[in-house]
This record gives sequence, C-alpha cells and structure tokens, in this order.
Amino acid sequence: LLRLRQQLALQWAYFWEVGTDTLSFLLPYFRLAPVQFSSWGSVSSTGHPDIDVFLSTPLLNPPAFSDPLTPPAEYFSETLIHLPQLSVGFEIHELQAPSDPVTSKQSCSIGCLHTPRKNSAAFLQALHDILHRHQNQAPNIKVSVFMIESPHRAWQKELAQQVASALGAYAGAVEWLPRMSPDRFAQTLRSMDFLLDAFPFGGGKLAYDSLIHGIPLLSLKGSHLRGRIPTAFYTELSIYDDQFSPVQSPEDYVASALRLIQEPALRQHLRQRLIAQRQALTQRDLAKDFIQALNQMRTR
Repeated sequence: LLRLRQQLALQWAYFWEVGTDTLSFLLPYFRLAPVQFSSWGSVSSTGHPDIDVFLSTPLLNPPAFSDPLTPPAEYFSETLIHLPQLSVGFEIHELQAPSDPVTSKQSCSIGCLHTPRKNSAAFLQALHDILHRHQNQAPNIKVSVFMIESPHRAWQKELAQQVASALGAYAGAVEWLPRMSPDRFAQTLRSMDFLLDAFPFGGGKLAYDSLIHGIPLLSLKGSHLRGRIPTAFYTELSIYDDQFSPVQSPEDYVASALRLIQEPALRQHLRQRLIAQRQALTQRDLAKDFIQALNQMRTR
C-alpha cells in the first residue's frame, strides 16, 4: 500500500461508508492521499481520525445545527463541507416507468424491503400499531407486508422470531421473500403499493429504488443524518405537498401509513407526483459540484 501510494501520488482519496467493515475502517490509516474524505450513505460521521472531510448537504443536517456551517462537535469529527444539492442523479433511461397505480380498495401490499437488521424495536412497534389500528378501522382491506430474508439461515431464524414476537397476532401479515436477482427484486418492488422505511437507520438504497421505480416511500425524518436521506430526497424534489407532508414522529408515521393503506387515491396521487418530480434528477450538473468541493478541500 505504501508503494502504491507513492506511485499514484493521489491528491484526494474517497472512502465509502467507513467502518461498515474491517477493511474500510483500516485503509484510511495508511493515508493514501493528503486529503481523505467520506460522504453520506447509511451512516453519519465516521469518527475516524484519518478522515479529514465529510461531504453532505444542508437538508441532511440534524436539527441541533443552529448554524449549518458550524456543526456541534459531537456530530462530526471531520470538517463538514456542504454540496449545493444532493449528489444523486440518473440518466433518463434509468428511471423506470412504473406499473399502473394500484387502486384496489380490497387489498394493499406494503414493502419493507430493507435489510431485516434494520427492523429496530421502535420500527416494529410502529408496524404493530399500523396493523392493529388498521384491523380496527378497516378490516375489509387485506394488508400484506413483505420483508427480505437474511442470507444467513441462523440469523434469519432469529430475525423472523423477533418480527413475530413484536407483531404478535398480526405476524401472519408478513411474507418473507428469498434473496433474488436484481431484475427479480425490481419486479417485486414495482408490485408494491408503497414502501415503509425503517428507523432510526433509514434506507439510502431504498430511497434510490423509490425514485428509480416510482414507488412511494414512507420515511420518518430522523434526528441524525442516517435517518434523513429519503426525506431529503422528497423535500429537494418537491414531492411533498398539501396532501402528503414529511413525517416527523412515530405517531405521524403510523397515521400516514394508515392513510396510504386505506386511501388508494392518495397512493395514486403520491405515485404520480413522484414520477413527475423525479425527472429533475436527470438534469443535474453533479460533476461541477464535486469539483468545487475537491478544490475547497485542497484550499483548506
């Protein structure tokens, strides 16, 4: 690695999701470039002594930031640099035309298509409350909840037991899906009426999938960066409106999910708005933003 560092003579080194595995945590210690940086993904600040800069946007800032340019020390160990927009863009052909909006009044399919390790006690309690209140309010509408199995058989057994214990009498609404090819996963996702984002660790990839395939995603706006990514997407793209607004508490999360289950017209409205607004993601000059950020790192 030291010889490679000398040969490449890098000015910057980008490390994705530092600390999510042993290698990504150890590599920055070799100081592969004078400036080493990370950015938002599924985690917040890396806390790593050899990561110098963290790239983010104001929409991802926790509410504790009284001054967005001067974050509290307990939130970021790195220097924080803000990009002018979320660094997400797609080619026009990547935005899939979704299936016809589901308007059934007799059934509703909900996708919890994140890794089951994100099924926190708080999220499962909210899911229990959604199913319980729905059963009392509109038992004529059948609700199916789809979750993805863990690739590890022993873990899957424990995770399934955890879900069954939390949901109690409503555990029968859950259907576990096996691991599948990307094409099959996309087809499955597109058959859902809407998606539920877990919390407090929200879904970055699930938010991308929501945008690509035009499937509404209900997310709780968290108090840390890792729980604010989907809400930031929907805010920047102006998807929220007077019919559907950002969710900021578990109680609002449950209430919004019930509305989406019981009001097919709301699901259709949100899906159509999502499809219309996501076109803005094909018109972004992300390279210019990134180069400006690199120059800003070098001057610092």
